[in-house]
Amino acid sequence: MSLGGDKSYIGKEVYAIDFPADYTNTSNNVIVFADVNTFTFIGNGLID
Repeated sequence: MSLGGDKSYIGKEVYAIDFPADYTNTSNNVIVFADVNTFTFIGNGLID
């Protein structure tokens, strides 16, 4: 998770939602994390 994400979710089960990003020259995806129960946005995933 990127800096600024909610650190209280570390070690807990969360959703990792993968959005294909086909608007770039490389095959990267945008990943966001959400709470399993409330679907609240937690933070962005890092991409290699």
